[in-house]
Parts: sequence; structure tokens; C-alpha cells
Amino acid sequence: MEYAIGIMIAAALAFLLACTVWVGLAVIRNIGTASVVRRFETCIHHSNLRVWVRSDLKGKHRDHCLCFDCKKFRPGLKGNCHTAQMLYEVCVEHDLVTPVWECRKFEQDPYAYERNWNQ
Repeated sequence: MEYAIGIMIAAALAFLLACTVWVGLAVIRNIGTASVVRRFETCIHHSNLRVWVRSDLKGKHRDHCLCFDCKKFRPGLKGNCHTAQMLYEVCVEHDLVTPVWECRKFEQDPYAYERNWNQ
């Protein structure tokens, strides 16, 4: 009888331990997403139209976009990067802001920061 009670207690403890580990893993897995709250707002776009933007990304296009650090990026000039020019035309047509994070034609321009595209 004592042997059976010992086995039941051991099984119950093993079950509780398994549940604790499972719940702990579920909490760890969701830590990164559960606490993120995305906020949105509207602002006036370059075309004087009201557009939606994620609040944490508003005004950060140039901080993220590879183009502003690329030798081939010459906005408004004849020799501007063909890809950047096409993307710009799509953005104008559809009132978008699209930063570029990856580009196979990228060539780092060591003087890009001095050019200060924000002015």
C-alpha cells in the first residue's frame, strides 16, 4: 500500500513539474510579442494628403533606408540609381514611404553622412 502511494506521489510530482516547464516555455516564447503594442497615427504626407504611419517609425525613413548611404543614390540627378528612381516613382504615385533594407547594388558612400540628406 505504501509503495502504491509513493508511486502516485511521484507521478503527481512529475506531472506538476512537466506542467510548470510547459507553462514556463510558453511564457518565454511569448515574451517578445505579448508586450508589444503597435500604435498608429495619421500625418500629412509630402503630397499634402493624410496617411497612416506606425508611431514608432514616423520620421525614421532616412535612418533605416540603405539608399541614403549609397554611392549610386543621386536624387534629382540624371545619374540616380535606377532602382531608387523606380521605387521613388511608385512611392509618389501611391503616397508611400518605403525604406530599403536590402539591395544587391548597394555601394557604401563614406561621404554620405557629410552630404546630410535631411537638409
